[in-house]
Amino acid sequence: MKENLSILPKLRIGFKVFDKNHNVIEERPLQDAHSWVRNAYNTAVGFSTDPVTAGGTFGDGYVNYKTRAGNITTFITGTPDMSNGYNAGSGVTTYGILVGTGTDAVTHDDFALQTLITNGSSSGKMDYQAMETQSQTWVGGVITVIQGRYINNNSGDSITINEVGLVSANTVLMARDIVSPGVTINDTGQLLVTYTFTQDCSP
Repeated sequence: MKENLSILPKLRIGFKVFDKNHNVIEERPLQDAHSWVRNAYNTAVGFSTDPVTAGGTFGDGYVNYKTRAGNITTFITGTPDMSNGYNAGSGVTTYGILVGTGTDAVTHDDFALQTLITNGSSSGKMDYQAMETQSQTWVGGVITVIQGRYINNNSGDSITINEVGLVSANTVLMARDIVSPGVTINDTGQLLVTYTFTQDCSP
């Protein structure tokens, strides 16, 4: 699946893993995330297109959303407030940067993580912190936006992250990435996931 950079910004993803003393024990450099899904492309063109009604078909020839719950909705009616963007609060796993253990390949029609890790401190869960305040820079006509989120492992055992998603405030998955090899966070450790958006807006 190729990105069309004239429609959507270039997307890169990075990871840092910390121990309980907040020492970095693993850091992966930013890597290209060829992971924009159909929802993201439909978002880019949807406001200038006549969408189908909610409950229609999600696929080629249709411009609409498919939420994480699998519901189809339009851009004109029934679309919740998007003013929060990706800026989820502490403990929120309906939107923002989310992680999971699924390993299925990314497809253009993905609308949810395969196996979301839910919020909490018991077995198999992780504590999601509030999304970090986004960083924005504008240099020579190129805009760069960085979104990050810390996620703590207090489950009592190590957890391996195999997939990452970026979900907007109306619970629509915009991007999904498979992490290979997976990122392992030990008990009492912490993960930082960052998505970096870059778009050349120069003439």
